[in-house]
Amino acid sequence: MSQLMIFGAGYSGKAIAKSLQDSMDRVCGTTRSADQADKLQSLGITPFIFDGEMLNADLRAALSTVTHLVQSIAPGNTGDPLLRLCGGDLQSLMPQLKWAAYLSTVGVYGNHGSMRQRLASPFRRARWSAWRRSRRGSKRRTTPRCRSVFCVCRAFMDQAATAS
Repeated sequence: MSQLMIFGAGYSGKAIAKSLQDSMDRVCGTTRSADQADKLQSLGITPFIFDGEMLNADLRAALSTVTHLVQSIAPGNTGDPLLRLCGGDLQSLMPQLKWAAYLSTVGVYGNHGSMRQRLASPFRRARWSAWRRSRRGSKRRTTPRCRSVFCVCRAFMDQAATAS
């Protein structure tokens, strides 16, 4: 049985879930609020409340059967919440895990000009001036895009569809 767990089932997480629902036996996702949990449920995503501070019993039980993981929660002051809670040992929480993907955007680590990044990479402030202009009502309307997330997501979805 293939089971996808999306930590941080926000905009990107829901898009990934939608793309993979037909190739997974079960798709689950975490959110911080009950309102969002209801929205996930309506999309066919089994919801779990996760505040980044603790893994409740229901979530721990679900993790024991996860085969595919997407981690899209931004790291906080204490680092990645999932890795912190499992002590860096994902296999202990998810013994069935076949593969995992970590999504990030320039909003998390900054703009590195499409160069490879590591968790220890220095932060480089993203250039949001065009986006700010559009928010102030400038005639030049632009929206910030993160091509690297699209590329990572596309490759991730293709791999997940064939790995299940």
